[in-house]
Parts: sequence; structure tokens; C-alpha cells
Amino acid sequence: HKACTHAVSASNHSRQVSAKLKQDPVESSGPPEPKRARPSAELSTELTVGLEEETMIGTMTVNRNQEVREKEEETMFEAFTGEYRTQVFAKVKQEANNPDTVKRKLVEANLADLKVKQEVI
Repeated sequence: HKACTHAVSASNHSRQVSAKLKQDPVESSGPPEPKRARPSAELSTELTVGLEEETMIGTMTVNRNQEVREKEEETMFEAFTGEYRTQVFAKVKQEANNPDTVKRKLVEANLADLKVKQEVI
């Protein structure tokens, strides 16, 4: 029957521990209630069902987490590109208000325009 107790998951174990703590308070008054021994067949069936349920829940959780992670990555990417765009616009706006930059940009634009015209010819 040792194999059965090993099959108990960590969450079940913590549940049992907390249940035990609730049952036996530190200032215990009177004798502890006698524990009813359960037949091992009933116990092992319950454990198997519990494990199957936890496995299913585990699988569902993994799939769910995958979806959530993909969504978060998309959101983060959108947020990043949005933030990046905002920074670029801010920089462009800041430079646009600087008269020296405006002149330089016009010269660059004209040069680029000339270069394009030369390439066309």
C-alpha cells in the first residue's frame, strides 16, 4: 500500500496537512476523535480518480498557459511597437521644431530627390 500513498500529489498532501492542523489545534481539549480506517480499495480508487482529474487539469492548464503566453507576447509586441512609434514621433516632432534640423532635412530630402532623379536618368 506504500505505492498508493506515493501517488498522492503535493497539493493533496498539503490539503491533508492543513486538514490535520485544523483537526488538532495546539490547545487540544479532550481526547482526539478516533479516525475511521477506510478500506484500501476505496482509497486507491479515489487516488486514481484524483490523479486522472489532476492530470487532465494539468494538461488543460498547460494548454491554457500556452494560449495566455502567446496572447501576452502579442500584446507586449504591440505595446513595444506602439511605444517605439511614440518615441520616434516624439523625436521627429522634437527635431521638426529645431530650425537647424529642418534645414538639414530639407537639404537631405533635396539631395535624395536629386539622387533618385539621377538614377531614373
